Amino acid sequence: MRRNQLLSAPMFLSLVASLAACQLDSGEFEEGDLGSASQASIGGGPAQGEPHYDAVAGITVLLPPSVNGTARTEFRYCSGVLIEERTVMTAAGCLNANLEAQLDSEFTDEYLDAGSVQVQFGSSISAATPYFLDNTRNEAPMTVQGLTMHRYYNPDFRGQNDFALLYLSEAPSPAITPVTIHAEALGEDLIGMPIEFVGFGKEDGAAGTLEEFTARNVVTTPIVSISPTRLTAGTEKATTCYADGGGPGFMDFGNGPELVTVTITQQECNENVNRQRVDVIAADFLLPFIKYYSGGCENDGCDDCEYNGVCEEACATRDWDCPLGSFGGAACVGDGDCEESGSCVAATDDPEFTYCDKPCDQTDPGSCPSGMTCNDDARCVYEGISPGSQGAACTSPVDCRSGFCENSFCAFECDAAADTCDTENGFFCLPSLADGNTDVCRVELRTGGGGFCHAASAPHLHDGERNSLLAGLGLLLVLGFFRRRRIG
Repeated sequence: MRRNQLLSAPMFLSLVASLAACQLDSGEFEEGDLGSASQASIGGGPAQGEPHYDAVAGITVLLPPSVNGTARTEFRYCSGVLIEERTVMTAAGCLNANLEAQLDSEFTDEYLDAGSVQVQFGSSISAATPYFLDNTRNEAPMTVQGLTMHRYYNPDFRGQNDFALLYLSEAPSPAITPVTIHAEALGEDLIGMPIEFVGFGKEDGAAGTLEEFTARNVVTTPIVSISPTRLTAGTEKATTCYADGGGPGFMDFGNGPELVTVTITQQECNENVNRQRVDVIAADFLLPFIKYYSGGCENDGCDDCEYNGVCEEACATRDWDCPLGSFGGAACVGDGDCEESGSCVAATDDPEFTYCDKPCDQTDPGSCPSGMTCNDDARCVYEGISPGSQGAACTSPVDCRSGFCENSFCAFECDAAADTCDTENGFFCLPSLADGNTDVCRVELRTGGGGFCHAASAPHLHDGERNSLLAGLGLLLVLGFFRRRRIG
C-alpha cells in the first residue's frame, strides 16, 4: 500500500461477474421495488447539528460500460464515513464493478480515477440544492488518490469483509473531525440497545428513475442480533434504504458516539439489514491503516511487520504489506507465509508436511476450513491423515506430494527391507502400480473367489475416503471389514 498508487494492492480472492453493489444502479425499476424508499430512510430524519454526522459522506461512482460500451453513463450512489483526516471508509461492493473493469484486459480506460469516484461532504434541507449541500459546505466534490480493499474481500461472498478505504486527494476544508472507532468486541448484551445509522438514502425521482442523493438522514433502531462478524438492526418502520450502503452505525458507550458498523450493500429498504462489525477488523486493518496514513510510522515508528508500505516475509504471521500468502490448511514454509493470524505447523502424521493453522471458535463448527478441526488450543489443525500424505484419499497423482496415487490412496516410496510402511493399517511396501520400478506403501491387492479382486487389508478411513476406494475397486462387499476412524 503506497500513498501515490491509485489502486493500492487490491486483494481480491477471486474475480467474478459484477455483483449487485451498494444500491440499485441508476435506471428504471419495477413498480413495487421501492416499497417505502421514497424517503431517505424509513422512520428517520435530517442528520444535522452533530460532529459525527458531518463525517458522513456521499459517494458517487461512475460505472464502467459493458465491454462493448462506448461511454460511462450509469452511476452508483453509496455512503461512507471519515475515519482519518483524508480517509473515508465505505463498503467494497460500492466499487466492485469498477475494480473488476480496472483489472480486465478488455478495458483500456481508468475506472478508479478521479473522474470515476467522487466524495461529497455536507447535508441538505432541499433536494433542489446541487449535490444537496447546505450553506456550510459548498466546495466541489472531492476526488480520490488511493483505494484499498479489505485484504480478504471476496465478491463471491456478499457482505463478508466488505470494506474499502478511499484516500482523498486532500483533506476536507473546512476541516471535519474523523469519527472514533469502537475497537472493543461487541457482546450479545447489546441486543435490544439502540444504534444510529446515517446515510444518503436514495429517493424516487420524478421521471421514475433513481436520481441523486437525498438529504443526509439518520435513523435510530434497536439491535436485533449479533454474530461473530455482523449485527442486524432495523424494523419495518425504522431502517435504511438505497445509497445508505457503506454508511456508518454509531453507538454511545459513555464517551460520545463511536463507529461500530458499516452497512453492507443493500438494494431496498429491508428491515434487519446486515451491518458489518468494525471491531473485528480494527486491529488488523483499520488502526494500522490510520496510523500509517496519518504519519504515525514517521512520527512514532513502525516495526517491519506493521502496516508500513514495505513487505516483510519473516513475521509471526503474514505481513499485510505483502501479496496474499497461504490460508488455513495450505502448505507453508514459515509463519510469515500464513494469512488470518495463522502460523506454520508440522502435520502430526507427516512432520515433513508443514501447513498453516488459524484461530478458530470451538463453539462454531464452521470456523475451520473443511477437513480441519478446532483443537483444544482453539486452532484449526489436521487430525489423523493430512491431505497429500501417506494414506490420504486421492483421485490423481497431483493430489499426493509423493506423486503416487495408488488405488485411491496417496502412496509414498518405501524400503521393503526396512519395513517402513504402516502394515497395521493395511499398507505394504510393494511395487507401484504406475511405476513397477519404485516401491511404495500401498494397499495389497489379491484375487479372490468369484473373480473379485480385493484389498488384503484396508487403512482406517473416514466415510469420504472409504467411498472413494470402494468406487475405484468395485468392492462394495468388503465394506464390513473396514474400520472407521474420523480424521476431520
